[in-house]
Amino acid sequence: MRESTEKALGAEVVVDARGLYCPVPLLRLKRRLRDVPPGSPVRLLATDPAAPLDVAAFCNIEGHAFDGQTLREDGVIEIALHVGGVV
Repeated sequence: MRESTEKALGAEVVVDARGLYCPVPLLRLKRRLRDVPPGSPVRLLATDPAAPLDVAAFCNIEGHAFDGQTLREDGVIEIALHVGGVV
């Protein structure tokens, strides 16, 4: 039921890739985006320092909006984006 509610509302989706290294964070993100409607906000949590560069390039290629990144005090990188496509 959560999945259908998420799709209907376009609620923020969080993909947890902490502790994983390239290319796994990007692969998890890409797999998760298959079920997310256009315009939805997505946040990737990662500890791989290459993840922001990988996600920015992926967004550019796939037509998603890369909204930026934040390094938290606990060392986790939060990467924000919006799913591209027709809204």
